[in-house]
Amino acid sequence: MPNSRQPIHQVATYLYTRALGVYRKARVALRSKATSPCQLIIERMEVDFVLSRLNTKRELQIIDVGSHHGEFLDIFERHVDEHVFNVVCVEPMSENVLVLRQKSGTYKRVKVKICDVALSDTSGVKTFYQGSVSTLFTCTPEWTEHFRAAFVVSRQVPTKCATFDELFDQFQIARNLPFDFIKIDTEGHDLNVLRSMVAAHIRPFALMFEIGLDLVSTASAVSLLRLNGFTEFFVFARTGIPTTFIGEWQDLEQIQGLQTAGKLLAGNIVAF
Repeated sequence: MPNSRQPIHQVATYLYTRALGVYRKARVALRSKATSPCQLIIERMEVDFVLSRLNTKRELQIIDVGSHHGEFLDIFERHVDEHVFNVVCVEPMSENVLVLRQKSGTYKRVKVKICDVALSDTSGVKTFYQGSVSTLFTCTPEWTEHFRAAFVVSRQVPTKCATFDELFDQFQIARNLPFDFIKIDTEGHDLNVLRSMVAAHIRPFALMFEIGLDLVSTASAVSLLRLNGFTEFFVFARTGIPTTFIGEWQDLEQIQGLQTAGKLLAGNIVAF
């Protein structure tokens, strides 16, 4: 198990070895199933990194904001450690919610609660833009510009938004749960969701959010979390599959340099 104070190359070696082993098992176990191993390995390294620090805890409390088709649920179900996963799935797109409901009863190790709402730092109805790919459902106009080809044919969808406080009240989620992991993937709106989480005094053991198109917002997110008790930040970059472990967050210039060098087209920050 990696320790955050170990040399970066040792952590990277551990993560690569573990992810490769899981990938090989998935390739055999899922050969006849609809979900391909290549799809399953996306963000698996980040999940392994978080769960390696929780390997002695039997039951985990998780919030998955932007659940899409439940890819994280699939990762949890097949994880090598003997956890029971209690997962709150927050997903606003109706087509994705239908998929989540169909899949939710098929898991043996994952208990699923589905919340069909969008999260933000303010409540009310926002205009979302739905692209031609089911992952592209965003209330951030800049996102539609960046993925212009996927939004050539698109539609605007008025969507109900809630804050973290309202989410807990509306869906009867216990506020005193010790949340182990919160993942946020909201297509350019992650900083707003983080603000809502902080305002609700929710402090999970681990947190994961996307590196945004606006890198200044990513730096702002790190600063906000530092002010609220998070002390460690790790960068995971992707130019495709698999993920690359970069190491500890240094500053905004580090991320800009990775982009300039073509080493980061997408990525996540994992915070503890």
